[in-house]
Formats: sequence, structure tokens, C-alpha cells
Amino acid sequence: MSNKNFNEISSKEIITHIKKILEQNNISIRKLALNCEIDRTSLQRMLRGIREPRVNTLIKIIRNGLKMSLAEFFNDFDDKIILGK
Repeated sequence: MSNKNFNEISSKEIITHIKKILEQNNISIRKLALNCEIDRTSLQRMLRGIREPRVNTLIKIIRNGLKMSLAEFFNDFDDKIILGK
């Protein structure tokens, strides 16, 4: 697998990874929205790619909804991510 620079990750890849984790852990969009205090409709639009997520929203989803640190989330990507390059 190739190394990937943190700056090269697209929001689409992040959303795909979030959806994968939701599915693996049986977390509904409703539950995710409640845990993150995000409007469910806005969250659905973001997960469908209709709305571009903000960084602070992604952080809320990862920390509060998925119960992961940012390091855990990004280390779990298929490609290894090199931070700081």
C-alpha cells in the first residue's frame, strides 16, 4: 500500500471511512446525530456528499459520535497517512 500525506485526503475519503465505521459498529445516523448534537438532516446530506463537511463537524463526529481519537480514526485508514509532510 502507498503512503498518503494527510493533506492529500479528500472529504469524500473521510466520509467513506466514517460510513464504514458506522456500519461496522451498528451506529445509526440518528444515534450519531444525537451523540454529536448535529441536525440529523444536515448529517444525512453530508454523508450523501450533498453538503461539504466543516472541519469542526468532522471532529465532533469522530470524537463524540464514533468515540475515537483523531489519531485512531486516521490510523485506521487503508493507506498509511504521514502527518506533517
